[in-house]
Amino acid sequence: MAASPLACTIAAQTIDPMLLGAGLAALTGLAVAFTELICRYRDEPLQAVRYPAAIAYLVLNGVFASIAYAFSGAPAMSSCTAELGVAVGVGLLAMAGTRAKLFSVKTGDGTEVSVGPALIAERLLAMLDRYIDRKRSADRMALMVRVCKPLESLTSDQALRLLD
Repeated sequence: MAASPLACTIAAQTIDPMLLGAGLAALTGLAVAFTELICRYRDEPLQAVRYPAAIAYLVLNGVFASIAYAFSGAPAMSSCTAELGVAVGVGLLAMAGTRAKLFSVKTGDGTEVSVGPALIAERLLAMLDRYIDRKRSADRMALMVRVCKPLESLTSDQALRLLD
């Protein structure tokens, strides 16, 4: 699907092409990180993205992609669609680059440790997993307290009759 010539003309007249490209690369990085997060939490995929740590992870990926675009030296293209394609391509390459591992090292206890940019991404995701798991368990605990609160006043006989 090509961008409309009118939209490209308007965007080129009002927004600096470098800023537009960096923004599109950032959106690409955000989309990749968003997809990564919702695939990790299949039971409630969108709920995992609502926490501040997840939002920080999304923004960080967008920043990485836009910085990659700024340093890519992407020349000004003759057409808007070519510029958009370069921005998306650089954003995807940045995401691939931040998840690349040069090699793995097996430690004494048998765990594999990545060497390269993937080490940072893996550590951030592990930290994010722990944070989201703690928040989700606290939310579920609060739900259980609310659900079980009315049952406190029941006698044991009444509670057993509920189970029948």
